[in-house]
Amino acid sequence: MATDPDALLAMADGERLAALRAMSPEDRAALDERLRAGRVAAYARYGPTVLVMPSDQDPPDIELH
Repeated sequence: MATDPDALLAMADGERLAALRAMSPEDRAALDERLRAGRVAAYARYGPTVLVMPSDQDPPDIELH
């Protein structure tokens, strides 16, 4: 469970930080490997991540009558 990303996400922030600090270097390496594998799988399935700034999303022009 220590290297389960979903279990870590379910924790509160303070609890997650304590769990990450308590991990051994081997557990941290295993977690990093699982997260990297997830990123690789997401990239293969969905392509690159594109960050969109809110200022780039102009609302459509609406005429009020």
